[in-house]
Amino acid sequence: MPKRTAIEEARDLNTLSVERLIGSLLSHEEVVNQMNR
Repeated sequence: MPKRTAIEEARDLNTLSVERLIGSLLSHEEVVNQMNR
């Protein structure tokens, strides 16, 4: 599933703050980086 679709399905983008979205993306990036090690 593309990342954009996952974010749209998991969050209501009309009420999500930019800060929370960035935090979610950074958390996801950290998980992906750990999986690739």
